[in-house]
Amino acid sequence: MSIADLLTPLSVGKTYMDINVNGINVGPGGSSMQGPLIIEGNTRILNKPLIGLIEDDQTPAVIDHGLVYTNHDNTASVSLIVSNNPGANAGISADGINGLLITSINPASVITLSIAGNPAMGVGLVSPGVTSTFIQNLTFPTVGGAPSTLNYYEEFGPLLMAFSGPWGAAYARAINITRSGNTVTMRIDACEQVPTAPVESDITTSGNVIPPRFLPAAAADETALVYITIPVFDQNSSRLGTLRINPAGTITITSSQAANPVFAPFANNMGGTKVGFPNLFVSYFV
Repeated sequence: MSIADLLTPLSVGKTYMDINVNGINVGPGGSSMQGPLIIEGNTRILNKPLIGLIEDDQTPAVIDHGLVYTNHDNTASVSLIVSNNPGANAGISADGINGLLITSINPASVITLSIAGNPAMGVGLVSPGVTSTFIQNLTFPTVGGAPSTLNYYEEFGPLLMAFSGPWGAAYARAINITRSGNTVTMRIDACEQVPTAPVESDITTSGNVIPPRFLPAAAADETALVYITIPVFDQNSSRLGTLRINPAGTITITSSQAANPVFAPFANNMGGTKVGFPNLFVSYFV
């Protein structure tokens, strides 16, 4: 092949050329080129990469840098790396004060880490200065046991539920729930009201219910899914009561009586005093 065949001017007056070759071999002394350099092709039709790099070094377990991009004063660089068996690996190596930066210019895009086509982690933009990170499963190290995967986290609420019973009226109160793994923590806003039409009654909820994903499984010997002791206000005094979370996602709260110290409906027989419960913080396992 002649020099004229290799170097074909693309247009008169231009200083760039089209090099038509099947391969370029560079000697051990290396070579340099000034850019910009644009390589274009159709990898699907060719069934080959646009640029293919093959490392000839056969030293076991040694990392080789195949493609290196360095800034003007050699204070930062990034490279594609491979290593031979044993433990053959491929990766990206970054050397710089600020480490490795992976960024996307399009604010609607998501940077995703995928394993065998399965998204494992993704980072997206919620609003300027605020990002959201999705992680499929997160495993923490542990001492004296097997590491466990944190595969569920949710903050839910406020959920308004109507509390009624001893007051002769219903009052809407907010419930906020956080689930981390299998642990559920719930805050129930206080409801302390002077009854307008007092009745002896438990406090019960209606309307919205606690979603099933925050409810534990039923036990054979107990109808309530959660059954705990809480402080309540009844008959002008603080006393112990109970809180039950029922299978339907409703809540039942009882009081206790001084003359008969068992859990029972709110007696509510002291006129003009508040009846109900303070802010409640409940934690249980699902």
